[in-house]
Amino acid sequence: MKSETIAKLFQERVRLSGDRLALKTKVDGRWSEITWNDYTEKVRCFALGLTSLGLQPGDVVSILGNNLPEWLYADIATMSLGAVTVPIYQTNTAEQVKYILDDSGAKFAVVQNKLQLDKVLANLGDLPALKGIIVIEMQNVERGDVVISFEDVLALGREYARGNSAVFEERMEAVTPDTLATIIYTSGTTGPPKGTMLTHANLIAHARGQSQLFAQREDDITVSFLPLAHVGERMLGHINRIYTGNAAALAESIEKLLENLQEIKPTYWGSVPRPYEKIYTRILSQVESSPPLRKALFKWALNVGMQANPYREKKKPLPLWLKLRYQLADALVYKKIRALFGGRCRFFVVGAAPISFEIERFFQALSINMLPLYGMTEATGIITTNTETHLKMGTVGKALPGVELKLAEDGELLARGSSTCIGYFKKPQDTEALLADGWLHTGDIATIDDEGFVKIVDRKKDILVTSGGKNVAPQNIENLFKASPYISQVMVYGDRKNYLTALFTLNEAEITTYAREKGIEQRDFAELTRHPEIVNLVQSIVDEKNQHLARFETIKKFVILPHDLSQAANEITPTMKVKRKVVTGKYGHLLDRLYQ
Repeated sequence: MKSETIAKLFQERVRLSGDRLALKTKVDGRWSEITWNDYTEKVRCFALGLTSLGLQPGDVVSILGNNLPEWLYADIATMSLGAVTVPIYQTNTAEQVKYILDDSGAKFAVVQNKLQLDKVLANLGDLPALKGIIVIEMQNVERGDVVISFEDVLALGREYARGNSAVFEERMEAVTPDTLATIIYTSGTTGPPKGTMLTHANLIAHARGQSQLFAQREDDITVSFLPLAHVGERMLGHINRIYTGNAAALAESIEKLLENLQEIKPTYWGSVPRPYEKIYTRILSQVESSPPLRKALFKWALNVGMQANPYREKKKPLPLWLKLRYQLADALVYKKIRALFGGRCRFFVVGAAPISFEIERFFQALSINMLPLYGMTEATGIITTNTETHLKMGTVGKALPGVELKLAEDGELLARGSSTCIGYFKKPQDTEALLADGWLHTGDIATIDDEGFVKIVDRKKDILVTSGGKNVAPQNIENLFKASPYISQVMVYGDRKNYLTALFTLNEAEITTYAREKGIEQRDFAELTRHPEIVNLVQSIVDEKNQHLARFETIKKFVILPHDLSQAANEITPTMKVKRKVVTGKYGHLLDRLYQ
C-alpha cells in the first residue's frame, strides 16, 4: 500500500477489496456483514453531509459511543475531509466530556444515544464552538436546533452530492501527510488529559510498521471490543485493518465478549490484560472445583506446556518424548482452552497495561500464542512488540519497524520515528518536555537486552524510594499479586517509608464462592471483606507472594477496601490502570495508619 494519507489509503483498500468483508455487526440478534464497498458509500455520504453542514478542513468532530459501524464511518469521513477526529470514551462523565469538547474546540459531536447526548447537552451553554450534535440511535431523542440524526446527515450527503459530485475528491486530494488527523486525549493518570496530535503520516507509518510484524491476511478476522477512543483499538481494530484488508466484528459488549469470540472465531485478537486475567481466574476456579482426575489431567497438561515453553519461545523443535506428550495434552486440554476464544486464533496481542509474567507463562503453556507489546498514544500506539517469529517471554518485544530506541542516563526509554506524535494540543511546554532533543520521552524506565528485546521496569514517576534508599518498581509487585484469582486491584504504597504496604480490592465472585465453601455467613460483600477468614486468606496470599520478592520489596501490612476501584469514581482509567494520585488522595490515610 503506497498511499500517504488515511483518505487515500481507504480508497486504495476499497479498490483492492471492494466486495470483500470489512465489518460484521449484530443487528436484531444476527451478525450482519458490511463490505468495503458498503463502507465507502457510508463514508462518502457522511462526509458530504458534514460538508453541507459547514465542516471545513481543520475543524474538529468528536465521536462518543461504543464500537459501532457509524463510529468508523464518521472517523474516516472526518479525516478524508482534512478535518480532525477527537474520540471520547463512552464511560467519561459529563464534566470530562465538556473538558475535551471545549479544549479541542469541537464543531460537531457524534454521539451514540440519549445517554451520551445528555452529557453534551448538559454543558451546551459552555461550548460556543459546538454547532451540531449528531445522534446515531434516536430512541427517546428529539431533533432540535443543534440535534440531528446520523441518518439525516447521510441523507444530506446524498442530496449534496447531486450538485457537488467532485467535492469529496477535491477535499480528499487537499489532505497531505502532514495534515492533522486526530487529537487523542490521554487517560490522565496524574491530572487533566492532554490532547495528543497525530498526523496522517503518523497513522500511515504505524500501520505500515505493524503490517510488517503481524502476518495478517485479507481473510483474517478479529473482534473489536476495546473502546475506539483508545489508540490501541483505533489502530489494531480499525486503521491498521484498512492497510491489511482484513475484517473486524464489532463486539456487542464486554459482557458478551466470550460469546462473540466463540461466534466469530477470530484468527487474531488484541486486548488489555483484564480479560486474560478474568479468564485465567475462571480456569483456575473451574480446575479447583473439578473431580480429582480432571484436576490431575489439567496440572499434567500445564506442566507439559511449561516444559515446552522454552522450545516454542526459541522456535526450536520439541524433543520426541515432549512432542508426543504435547500433542496429547493439546488434544485433551489445550484445544478446549483455545475454544474459549473461538479456537482459530493464531496470536493474541496484549498491551495498554503490563500483564503478569505468571499469567503470560500460563497461557503460553496452554498453547495460547500471547504477544505482549508496549506503546503509548504519543507514539500512535505500538513502540515495541513481540511477534510470532520473535518472542521472548517477560519482555514487550522489539521496536516497531521505523522506530529507533535508546535509554537515557536514568534508564528512561526514549523513542523516535515517523509514528511519533507532533506534540500536545495547545500545550507547547509539555510538548517541549515530551520531545526534548528530538526523542519521545516515554516516562518509563526500561532495559534493552543484546537482542533488542525491551523490558519495562515501571513508570518513572511511580518508582518508590524507601527511607532506606532502595528504589522499588511497584508495577512488578502489583502484577505478581494480580495473578491471584482472589485479588482484583492492588496499589503498592511506601514512598519515603521504611517498609511497603498495599491497598487491595477483591474479586467479588471468587471471594463469595470461597466464603460459601467455607461456610462463612455474610450479609453483604463489604462485610465479607472484613471477615477474619477473608483477611487471613489475603494474608496467606501476601505471605506466598513475598517469597518471590526481595526483602525490601515485600509487603508488610495491607488494607482491604470493601469495594472495587471504578472508572465511575475516577479511580481507574478505561484500560483498567490505577490512577495512583486519585487513589492515594482518597485512601492514603488508611495506608498511613499502617505506619503508626
